[in-house]
Amino acid sequence: MLLATATACRVAEVGSEVGAPLRTSPARDPWQHPFPWDSIWNVPVGTLARTVPAGLGRFGDRFGPDEDILLLDPHAPVVELGRTAAEWDATRTRCGSITIADGPLALVRVPTGFSTDPGYLGRTPNHAAALLRPDGRTVVETQPFHRCGPGGPAVSAYLWGIVDPRTDDGIAGSHGGSGMSALGGTIRLGEWVPGGRIDHALKIEVDCARWCTYDPDDTTPGYRWPAQKADAAAADRYGGTGPALEMGALLALPPDFDVDGLRTEAARVLAVALRDFGAYLVDDTAGPTVAVAVEWSDRGRVVDEFAATWGFRLDDQRTTGCVDDSASCAFLTDVGGIVAALVVVDDNAPGRVGGAGPRRAPCAGPFVDGTGGAPLGCGTAGVAAR
Repeated sequence: MLLATATACRVAEVGSEVGAPLRTSPARDPWQHPFPWDSIWNVPVGTLARTVPAGLGRFGDRFGPDEDILLLDPHAPVVELGRTAAEWDATRTRCGSITIADGPLALVRVPTGFSTDPGYLGRTPNHAAALLRPDGRTVVETQPFHRCGPGGPAVSAYLWGIVDPRTDDGIAGSHGGSGMSALGGTIRLGEWVPGGRIDHALKIEVDCARWCTYDPDDTTPGYRWPAQKADAAAADRYGGTGPALEMGALLALPPDFDVDGLRTEAARVLAVALRDFGAYLVDDTAGPTVAVAVEWSDRGRVVDEFAATWGFRLDDQRTTGCVDDSASCAFLTDVGGIVAALVVVDDNAPGRVGGAGPRRAPCAGPFVDGTGGAPLGCGTAGVAAR
């Protein structure tokens, strides 16, 4: 862990002047709110961050969820994670293309009653997954994960490294477009609800054929820190022209964005998170959709919780250009305005996570065991990253 500056962290309370006195968030569960305070997912955007337009415009397309699978129950049985050859081939079923000859990808804990297939969204969902290992302390990340019926085979295709949510930086993982974390940045159950707050950075995905930039002369073509890579087909697929909008870009709302002017509370909860923490671009939606990563676990699905608490579906297939008087359309219209206003935090970098300046939101509190929290000074010139 790098040492922070000696000056006390100064943050912007919601509804207060930027630069308000120090306030850290409450003690947190490392499985619900993972990674130390200086992880990219936990550092708020700086009030002096240098930004450039994201260029997404009022995109007029669909907005929806990309479900990350998080299976973190230490009491769940240990099972073999099998291999599926289907990957993202829409002509093959992932649960009908299981290979056992090469042995399991890993040993992981999967609750007996948990299943993703049938019931998943879309034809070939990403299903980046963080799965608890037998040790009960670390997870392995994989993609695209499926559980083929309750008690059935657990399968995936690609395996990434082992992650400890208490000590690791949370950057690398199984979102295949960027090589970034499945566990970090996912909207969790209990966060996107009436009166809720999302006190961490999010993960966002866009149609890279229109918006993502690939410059073959760049030393990291198609991606920027903290992304580990770009899509394998980035050179042929990425069609954007804004040099800042690459995989790994940190997108945020400007601090003067009119959150109170949004029509729906669901959009306001999202907007506050995007203003204070931002969202990292981690994958390509491969179509006319902007998506955010949400939890699907044995505890439930954010898409179901969202519908139950807000009264309309997050996976509504209408576009942000809808014109009816429903609550769903009001939300989608709000989201269209949010996406249009996003900027890229261009000075987000190692040693200056979230850009320069005092933080826009409280510093991350410690884990319930007292570790992982911000020290007395978390930086007025930017928070150091590892």
